[in-house]
Amino acid sequence: MLWTVTLTLAVVAAVLGYVGLQLYLQPPLDYADAGPFERAYYTAQMFVLSSSAVTDPPYNPPLLVALFLAPFTTVLAVLQAVSAVFRARYHAWRLRRARGHTIVVGAGPAAFVLAQRLAERRSRWKPIVLVGTDVTPAVARRHRFRVVAGDPMDWATLDAAGVANAARVYALSDTSAVNARIALTLQRRRRTPDGRRRAWPTMAVYARADDARLVAALRAHGLAAEDPGDGYTLDFFSIEERAAAKLLESGDDPARPVAVIGDDRFAAAVVDELRRLRRHAGTTSGIVVRPTAAYHTVPEGTATIYVCAGDPDEVLRIGLQLLLDGHPQVVLCLGRRSLLADALEGPLFEGVDGRLRVFGILDAACRPADLAQSALVEKLAQALHADYLRQHGGGPQPRPSQVPWAQLAPNFRADNRAQAEHIGAKLRTIDAVVVPAAPGLPPFSFRDDDELDDLAKLEHVRWMAAKEAEHAAVKAPGPITHPDYRGWDDGLSEEAKAKDRGFVRNLPALLAEEGLAIVRRPPPGP
Repeated sequence: MLWTVTLTLAVVAAVLGYVGLQLYLQPPLDYADAGPFERAYYTAQMFVLSSSAVTDPPYNPPLLVALFLAPFTTVLAVLQAVSAVFRARYHAWRLRRARGHTIVVGAGPAAFVLAQRLAERRSRWKPIVLVGTDVTPAVARRHRFRVVAGDPMDWATLDAAGVANAARVYALSDTSAVNARIALTLQRRRRTPDGRRRAWPTMAVYARADDARLVAALRAHGLAAEDPGDGYTLDFFSIEERAAAKLLESGDDPARPVAVIGDDRFAAAVVDELRRLRRHAGTTSGIVVRPTAAYHTVPEGTATIYVCAGDPDEVLRIGLQLLLDGHPQVVLCLGRRSLLADALEGPLFEGVDGRLRVFGILDAACRPADLAQSALVEKLAQALHADYLRQHGGGPQPRPSQVPWAQLAPNFRADNRAQAEHIGAKLRTIDAVVVPAAPGLPPFSFRDDDELDDLAKLEHVRWMAAKEAEHAAVKAPGPITHPDYRGWDDGLSEEAKAKDRGFVRNLPALLAEEGLAIVRRPPPGP
């Protein structure tokens, strides 16, 4: 805005100066015979505080105004340029010394969407920084986040973003290898070359990995790894997997047939999520998969059709045709929802009873609160609850803990998540770890009932600690009155013990459903 004012003043000064010289340079004054180009040159001299053609007064009003306005405009422009340089240096200095801020790495639309979401709830003193992007500073200012250009794998670029003191780092490059390298570089930099911990604050890193096998391997490593105690946590996630879970979070009714049209990564993720949800319900039937070229072969009576394709125009075309063909509900899976979504979700055609719904993949996947929750832990928690319902659910009047996951209260969800997070810690006590399932791995079994009981006791200790934390959080008066709140050997009921033993006994099958397996560590060498 100020630069626009400065330019306007400069134009006004130039016009007034030229007109004023025309009136001023009359015979017998020097330079009176100067031509248009010479007079333009003498006018330009006014911007540097002097003009050769202007000597003695009196000065006509246009010339007098120009003699003051032109150098003022020059001074104003210089001050703005100097201010911009110092402001940029000051912001860079502040950014390198910021603490507790959030950094998003990546040049694609996913990184931009996440930065937007984070900036909507940012703190003034904890900026949102987008690294390695081609977003212009003007766009960044409009969305209230900052940008740091450069190669995100170069430490100097990350250092310019103040990564050493960041609280959260999201690596959302389109290349999984780049994200993994950033995450591991940050982990390595937290310690000096001689192994000592640097005085860096707690940091959580979330790295995108699109290959399903890579995600499974990295998650298995994370579940099995011990906490190094340096305040660094790392989780890998898939954009497509996150979005598919969000798409189907309200629950999939296994009695209703569904179809998925498409052959891209998101279509595969939706199919995997549907199969997982139906497997929890005891079935994997009722799912039809078709490539985009064969969308017209979807059977009649299909309750919901998910249309997934890389080309949004193709998604829209197929979705509208399916609606006209009489299918009751069609979900268009696009990169982002747009203004078109509101129009599409209303009644489109007279006499057509079907309904279109628009689902934004990036809108659903790039939610900070969801990314902070481990996708593997979430899946294991849902599987644990599904197993609990198979054993203890049902009945005309179910208890609050005996309802489907989509209806489960937050405290029961949190307990399932805590139970899932503790799996790795339990297995380490028997020298076992979680690895990606692969052909040739020996089947896991507990050595004896004593080993199974040892893990069941650990689960009960974890549950009691969770109860104590919950009791303290709500500041409930008096002691904990739950009948199972007692030590394993202090009168705990056999029913409660059987529940803990059943959880431990089911661990190999539970992990196998998520493509993981348990293996024992080899004994240490001599």
